[in-house]
Amino acid sequence: MKGRNWHERNKPQHHGAKDSTMARPRDVTQMLRDIGTAQLSPQERQHTLERLEEQAVSIMSTFTPLDIARSLNHYGKMRQTPGRAVLEGMQHQALCRLQDFDAQSLTMAIHAFGKLGIRPTLPGLLEGLERTAVAMMGEFQAQGVANTLWGYASLSHRPGSGLLPALSTRALAVMPGFTPQAIANTLWSYARLGVPPP
Repeated sequence: MKGRNWHERNKPQHHGAKDSTMARPRDVTQMLRDIGTAQLSPQERQHTLERLEEQAVSIMSTFTPLDIARSLNHYGKMRQTPGRAVLEGMQHQALCRLQDFDAQSLTMAIHAFGKLGIRPTLPGLLEGLERTAVAMMGEFQAQGVANTLWGYASLSHRPGSGLLPALSTRALAVMPGFTPQAIANTLWSYARLGVPPP
């Protein structure tokens, strides 16, 4: 699988029996959140992110779908495009772990891609996310429906694999759970996609 090939090429090089400084995925997501709220100069932020991304790439094969989604979400909140290596790594790891996504991590990841204005470029990933979303549509809550639609609309990409009609059907089923903001975002998303709301 392509994802595994990427991990082989980016396997960390250990020079000792044990690397005590090796971060965990949870450390990476926590640091990304902290960087986003810290009062750093642009130069300090960039330097800190570059060092963190080096570690993230070296442990990317241990990232869960939720780690990937949270990391992308923190980048989106910072309005910071991930470095090329870490972005490629997250996409490959997401493809490897498609079967492990749940509704929360899936909708968060799609929303984050939309916020960053980055359409997944890895062949098969976008289609895989769409198929996975359709398969678990019964688990989507109102906010997840709104976030998914918004993510695709922000990328000006109409979802395929039957996802758009599935989202429309689910939106009607969970309508009581929509907040005013979620309703506004959903209506905007349908307008942006050129599709009438359900």
